[in-house]
Order: sequence, then structure tokens, then C-alpha cells
Amino acid sequence: MLEFDDAEDMAFVKDIGEKAHYLCITPVEGGGYRVHIMINYFEELMSEEYRSYLKYETLMEDEELASMFDIPELSPEEEAVVQLINEILDRFDNETQVDRTTAFKAAIRYLMQQDEEEAMNLEKIAATLTILLENVLDEEKNVEEQES
Repeated sequence: MLEFDDAEDMAFVKDIGEKAHYLCITPVEGGGYRVHIMINYFEELMSEEYRSYLKYETLMEDEELASMFDIPELSPEEEAVVQLINEILDRFDNETQVDRTTAFKAAIRYLMQQDEEEAMNLEKIAATLTILLENVLDEEKNVEEQES
């Protein structure tokens, strides 16, 4: 018999229920139980955007697979802009209190609200992120100066 009868045990069961992706309890010889719990904790730490990026990168590493999905390869110029975007997003993570996902979403939302006739492109994303980074850094600097 399995029994959970006090607040600590119940909190443990609740924690398992909230975080586990898989739970299996089986009896074993000798009267005990084998408890198998699977928690995909790496997925919980990863944003949906980053998960999509990893899938894209994995597809692009295999030319045959990428061609099956008709995913165009980036030109060297586009690769350079993507690298710049990654560097700007790294700066958000390292130099500000705004994480890269929040910054990227804000830039995309801003661009989507602008003139719909002009297509969104990598250069616009990089430029918007640069301006956003400068504004966030200035704002955080002003807050620090006011606090001291």
C-alpha cells in the first residue's frame, strides 16, 4: 500500500503532479514499489522560440532534409545579420534585466505595428533591437543614478 498522509507527503505528491511528464508506480518482489518519474526539465528551461530555433538549426545542418522542407539557405549577408541579432540578444541577457526572448518579441511586435506595406526583414529586426538595447541601457543607467 502507498500512503501519503501528512502535509509534507501531500506537498511532495502535488509537486510530482505539477512537474512530472510521466509517473509509473509498480510493485516489486518483497512488498516494495518501484517509482519511475520523468520530468523533462530541460524543456521547461527553454522558451518556445528557442526550441523552434534549435529545430530549424537541426534541419539546416542536413542539406537533404532542409531541401525536403524547401527551407532556403541564408546568404552570407543574411548570416552576418543573423549573427548581429544574436550578439544584440546576448547583450540583452548579459547587460540588462530584459531577457533575449522578451526583447525579440518586443521588436517583432513593434515592427508588426508599423507600416504593413513594407515587409519585415532581418535588417529591420537588427536595427530595432539595437535601438531597443540602447533605450533599455539608458533607462537602467538613469534608474541606477537616481537610486544612488
